[in-house]
Amino acid sequence: FIDHANKVLNKHGFTSKTSINLVSHCRDELCRPFTEAIDSSWEKPSFNIASLAGMVYCGRTGFKSAMAHAPIIDGKERYVIWVASHVALGEGEPGMVYRPGREHASAACGALLAALREIQSGKLNVQLDPTDLEMSLLKQELVGYLRYGQVPTLVELTYAAHECILADVQRTAQQSVDREACEYIIISGIQVHGAHESNFFWPGTF
Repeated sequence: FIDHANKVLNKHGFTSKTSINLVSHCRDELCRPFTEAIDSSWEKPSFNIASLAGMVYCGRTGFKSAMAHAPIIDGKERYVIWVASHVALGEGEPGMVYRPGREHASAACGALLAALREIQSGKLNVQLDPTDLEMSLLKQELVGYLRYGQVPTLVELTYAAHECILADVQRTAQQSVDREACEYIIISGIQVHGAHESNFFWPGTF
C-alpha cells in the first residue's frame, strides 16, 4: 500500500526531496512497522503527530512545527499526512493478538477496547482526567461519531475512530496551512494486525 501510494504521490510532486511526512498511528508497538516502512521508503524520518488510538492531538502548534521542518522547493512546502486507527483480526476474535513473550492474546487497539467496555457498561466517563488526558479526549471525541442509543462492535468503533481522526486532521490542517505557500495530501485508513505478525492496511481516503 505504501509503495503504491508513493507512486501516486511522486506523480504529483510529493517526493522525499520535496516533502515531509507527518504520521499518526496508535502508540501501540504493533503499529511501528507502518512508520518504519514509510521512513524506509522515503529514506528520511517522518514527523510524529501520534496519540492513543491514532488520534491527532498535537494541534496547530504540532502542525506548524512540522511545517518549519519541510523542504521549500519552488517556493512551496509540501506535506504528506498519514493517519490511521488500528485493530487486530488475527486470532478469530476482533481485537485480540498474540505478542512475542506473552502466553495469552492481548488487545489491539487497547484504548478503543477500554472505551468500548465503558460504552457497554452504560457509564462512559467523558470528564477530562489530568492523569489520563489522551484517553479522556479520545472518549470525548468518539461520542460524536456513535449512533445514539446503540452499542457498537469493536470493528464499528474502529471505523468511527478513523472518521474522527480524519475529521480532526482535516480541520487542523485547514487552520494551520497557508495554501498559498503549501500543498498537502492526507492519506487515511485502518491498520489491521493479522496472525503471525502480519500487517495489512484498509485504505480509507486519499
